[in-house]
Parts: sequence; structure tokens; C-alpha cells
Amino acid sequence: MSTPFSSEGLAEGSSFAVSSHTTYAISMQLLLQRFATVLCLGALLFALPACDSDDPDDNGDEGPLAEAEANPGRWFFIETEGAACRDGSPTGFGIRFQENSDNLVIYLEGGGACFSPETCATNPGSFGGEEFVGFVGLGGSFGVFSTDATNPVGDWNAVYVPYCTGDVHGGSAPDATVPGVDGVQQFVGHQNIEAYLAVLRPVFDDPDKVLLTGSSAGGFGTLVNFAQVADTFDNADLTLVNDSGPVFFDDAVFSPALGGAFVQLFNFPAAFPADAAALFQPDGLQNVYAYYDGRYPDATFGLSSYLQDETIRFFFGIDPLTGQPVEITGEQYENGLGDLNTMAPASWGTYFAPGTDHTFLRFPDRYPGTYADWLGSILDGNATDVVVD
Repeated sequence: MSTPFSSEGLAEGSSFAVSSHTTYAISMQLLLQRFATVLCLGALLFALPACDSDDPDDNGDEGPLAEAEANPGRWFFIETEGAACRDGSPTGFGIRFQENSDNLVIYLEGGGACFSPETCATNPGSFGGEEFVGFVGLGGSFGVFSTDATNPVGDWNAVYVPYCTGDVHGGSAPDATVPGVDGVQQFVGHQNIEAYLAVLRPVFDDPDKVLLTGSSAGGFGTLVNFAQVADTFDNADLTLVNDSGPVFFDDAVFSPALGGAFVQLFNFPAAFPADAAALFQPDGLQNVYAYYDGRYPDATFGLSSYLQDETIRFFFGIDPLTGQPVEITGEQYENGLGDLNTMAPASWGTYFAPGTDHTFLRFPDRYPGTYADWLGSILDGNATDVVVD
């Protein structure tokens, strides 16, 4: 089923604030829900597109993307059979076609992770049509989704993958349990993306360029899902850009215990081809950079981060065994990024900016200018390194 949404009337320069640390995910969820309520009331008064995604559209034999493809420039929510959130509720993805475009950008949303009582409490567990209305209003035309000519993907077809599985989009673990958290968790983020790609592939059968990108948990998700995206669109020029979801070589910043907990809890091995087994050995996840460099030699990769990102330091500082915080200093994080830049293959470009902020892609005051220029260079096949003064 598909439900249309319009973002017309929202100024290109509008902005919104997002809090840091554990409030990041829950604040975004509340913003989406409150904004969705306003827009739905507006729909009742002014006959805007429907806000309720529970009534399926009859697309006949044209496929689930037919209406969206016939209405370029508008966002549609595609509830997808088999896709589920952490709480078991149905979900889907957003899509906005653009006229005369053979390129595709797939963006994975962020919002924390669920691996302890504290982290699960602030991680969104559901996402449907109502929340999608909020996304369209709050961010569906900003940053990487802007259609401004200065955005290197502004005229590309865009897919928005919401985040409601708590598994950095990498899970293949239905009915999982987290110690101290009631009930079972549907860690099926990787399986959801597999279902979305099955819907996208018949329409995008021969794209020129495909960019997989995402922020925070979505950045980590690009590292887990690039293989299935690349194998789906194997004739396209392929690019991965991970915004603020780094895996470090420095064990003092990204502990083997945390990496091992993610591998086991979310069942990461099911998300990778069989030749990736070395990634799941103790302290093996950091080899993902070399793995993709070797498996996809024609692809280009990018990683961006604030040099002392406070949000990721907070999550990396949670002991997965005890749930207790372990301090990771800004200096440690910055040094860890330096090590990563040195040790990652040359096919990985980097963009580092000073400060403790978190993510670039969705912010209208961070994305334009040097960041968008760097992204454009990566898309042109140049693994450029940029350090902002």
C-alpha cells in the first residue's frame, strides 16, 4: 500500500533542534508524532493527502510503487509486507521519485540501539504512516533530501528507511530477548531492508548510480547492509557514505565486548555473504572497511564524523555486560578517528569536523557547503579526505 504526503510550503531554510545523548531518539520520535498530529488535523480542514496509512491503495497489477512513480516530487509511504518494527508492528519505507532520474539514494535513519534497559527505553519501537507525516514535515526537504541544485543528490530518486528495529538496521533475530527488558524484540532491520529491496528492484532495474547512506545508527546500518544493496544493483556505480556510525580500530573507544554483543544479539552474520566470516571473530568488525574494499573494488566509500562526537561516545561507553557507563574522552575519540583514517583502505574518504555534535546529513545548517561538496566528490569516485578547521 502507498500513502501520499506533501511537504509543500515548508521553507528550505527551516531548521529544528535535536537533543543529544539518550534523549536523541526519543525526542525525534516525539517531534515526529506531534508534527504528524498537526498535519493530520490540517488534512481534515484543508483536504491535504491522507494521514492514515491503514487503508491500502488499490494499485491493481501496476505494483506498490506505481502511484509514487506517477507523482514525482512527492513523498509516499510504502507499507511493506513482512516488514516489522521492534514491537512487532508493521512498517515500510518512504520514497520520492524525481523526473528523468536514473539515480537512487537510500537513506537509513538513526536513533540509538536496543541492547540494555537504558538504551531500549530511548529507542523507537514503532514507525508507521503517522510518524512518516512527521518526517516529511520536519526533514523531507532538508539536507540530503533537499532538491536544491547545490545538493549533489537533489535530483535523485530518494528512499527513506525509518528506524524502529533497535538493531542498527542489521538484525536478523526475530523474537530476541534483552536482559532486563520485558518481552521479545523483533531485531529484523536487515530483513526489512531485504524486503524493501525486493520492492525497489523491479522498478530500478538498471540505475546509473546508487548511494547507500545513513546517520548514526543508520550509518552503522550502511556497514551491515551494503553487500545486499550492492548485489541488488550490481551494474550501478556504487557508493557508501556512513555519517557518524564509525567502527573503530582502537579497542579503548569501540570495545570488543560491545562489538561482540552486537554480533550475537542482532545476528550480524546472517546479514553478510559467507566470505565475511572473519568479521565475526573477536575484535573483527573493524575489518569491514577492508572487506568491502576487496569485495567491491569499483565502489567508493566515505565516513563522516565530528571529531569528538558526544552521542557516539555515550553509546560506546555503555558496558554491554553491566550497563554501567565507561568514560570515553573527546581526545580518545579524536585519536581513534585518526587511527581509523590511517588504517582504512584508500577507497575510504573521510570528512571530519571539530566539535562534539552528531551527524550532518539531515541538518540544513551542516549539510550544505563543504559537506555537500565532499559528498559530491565521493560520488564522483574520489575518496577525498577533508578536515574542517
